[in-house]
Amino acid sequence: MARTEDVECWAQMADAFDFGDVDHTKRDVPTVCVPVPWLENMVPSAAENAEESLETLGTRFAQAFRGNSPCVTRRAAEPWMSSSRLGIGGGDAVFGPNGTARAIPVVMLENSVDGKTFLGKGDWCTRRENVLGGDAWAAVTQRGGDATHQVHNDRCYFRVPLGPELWRDVDFRAACAIFGNARDDDEKPMARSRESHHDETEIVGGPPPAPFSQKTSSVWVSSPGCVTPTHFDLCHGLLTQIRGKKRVLLVPPWHTRSMHRLPPGGVNPNSSPVNLSLYVFGVGEEKEKRDFSSKTKTVSGTKTKRDARLEDARAERGKHAKTRTAFGEIRDVTLTPGDTLYIPPFWWHHVVTLPEAGANEGHENENEDEKKNSPSSTENRNNVSVSLLLAFDPIGDEGVHPCVEDL
Repeated sequence: MARTEDVECWAQMADAFDFGDVDHTKRDVPTVCVPVPWLENMVPSAAENAEESLETLGTRFAQAFRGNSPCVTRRAAEPWMSSSRLGIGGGDAVFGPNGTARAIPVVMLENSVDGKTFLGKGDWCTRRENVLGGDAWAAVTQRGGDATHQVHNDRCYFRVPLGPELWRDVDFRAACAIFGNARDDDEKPMARSRESHHDETEIVGGPPPAPFSQKTSSVWVSSPGCVTPTHFDLCHGLLTQIRGKKRVLLVPPWHTRSMHRLPPGGVNPNSSPVNLSLYVFGVGEEKEKRDFSSKTKTVSGTKTKRDARLEDARAERGKHAKTRTAFGEIRDVTLTPGDTLYIPPFWWHHVVTLPEAGANEGHENENEDEKKNSPSSTENRNNVSVSLLLAFDPIGDEGVHPCVEDL
């Protein structure tokens, strides 16, 4: 006969490995999402935080976050946000009329089936090859908003490889100091010496130095409502917000079985069909609906945009019921200019470009009165998002996560 403590132990293990079958009793969780921790905020006071060196942050990252958990920092992007054309101009100086990247050919994705949510994959968008960077920039900014702060229904984004037109005045030293640490077999931080791979001249105004990979690094430009569908990457990623806002939802790799991963033989087996932001949005639909109805005047029997969106959210949760087992462990962060998000390998993530005026997934969450009362100044009428993505490969002891490899 099993001992009481053995039964309790196995009950805990069964709960930990619950993969969310449809007929399983739903567990109550205190919150659906938890905030992504800040790398600088792991000290008792703001004064101590301000005095921390880049080397201290690098040690903390290597010991607590690398390969294990996402984190956010503002220190990595400080140099290029305050000194580079890309950082100061927010894209205008490199893609605008006199920009250095105007003539670079890019791939531009645009439009959407329903005019509300843009998902950049398959037949859900139009793909245009060899569009000049300046023309692509004009297309995205036009969709970002006009003088009345109205956001267009169609969506548009493009990606530019991180070439000399973009990196030639970017200072990567802070990013190297924080994220350029590997780990030895004893899990102690092992700093890479600058002299071993690049001198200072190459780090300032040169291509991204080791460990960053120029081949997989790029700049992303998008209009509000653009969505990077739920997926995971095989490399470490640093997503720095230069202009606009993005909301990122992340799911740990141990919930891979609950993410309805696409078949291995497909175009992208590292993707999920789950619209994660819609899924999360609809969790408290009844409260959301009550709060929304109490603040707005609607005609009896008329379906609002919020009503329709809540119906979509319920349908999404019905199609992908197992994803609910990740509730309470979904990480949530809204990136504003200067923020850098670290995304570990195999962490599922879903990225949405937000309108400047709100922090929900898209402008369709706002009611008409809120839109009319939104500021329309030059500073915030343009909702374009510009992000810099730096990537670096895992080292020898950072293998495939078992929860991903077993599938």
